[in-house]
Amino acid sequence: MSARLDRRWAMKTDKFRALHAIVIVLCLTFAAADAFALKSRRGSRARQPAMSSAAMSRSPWLSKYEMGGYFGWLLAGEFEYLGRDIIVENVPTYGGYFAATLMPGSQVEFWYGRADSSLLIKRRGEAAEKFTNLAINYFQLGGIYEPAPYQRFKPFISGSLGGTYFVPDETSLSSEFLFSFQFGLGFKLMLHPRVGIRGQARLLLPVYFDGGGFICGSGGCSGYVSTGVPFAQGDFTGGVFLAF
Repeated sequence: MSARLDRRWAMKTDKFRALHAIVIVLCLTFAAADAFALKSRRGSRARQPAMSSAAMSRSPWLSKYEMGGYFGWLLAGEFEYLGRDIIVENVPTYGGYFAATLMPGSQVEFWYGRADSSLLIKRRGEAAEKFTNLAINYFQLGGIYEPAPYQRFKPFISGSLGGTYFVPDETSLSSEFLFSFQFGLGFKLMLHPRVGIRGQARLLLPVYFDGGGFICGSGGCSGYVSTGVPFAQGDFTGGVFLAF
């Protein structure tokens, strides 16, 4: 991200404590949501005959497009550099998204998220000191899978690829754009055929590239690329969306 914090960051990534916690919460959230949806579907079948494909396509809880915003909390992560702990402060996060339905249960989605954080430096045996403000911007394009698209309550799995743009205030540091990806679990609850609420937990992973090349031998040539994850991030967010 700079001459001081360059692409070789010497990554010891906070032992992925935040990553472990987020993965556990994601799994528990989806398991509970999927069990609730399954119970709802079984109860629905017991009360009424099976719906035809034409009737299902006219379900009031289906939509072609969704657009909404969210607000929540970002677990921003930390890493070690030259014997010092570099801490990205946990802060509120916000953003918005637009999703288009490809078929019932499958959506393509673009989302943007931002967090205004700080970069802290902690030397051994000393308290952490603020070094600079740091704006974190996520730009992602991906997909959503809903196992129960015809229900009011819809658990989902999400995944996306894109970039993360880090912008520090400190003039000695340069902005840095890193490739990133995410996966998450969440739910949608339709309050009305055109209005719903959405909650989600996501694991966010920026990736740096540190060169590459070709190796040739008697068996031929092959290429390689050196990559790594400097630190894991995650967020817990919720908000209102419009369906149309």
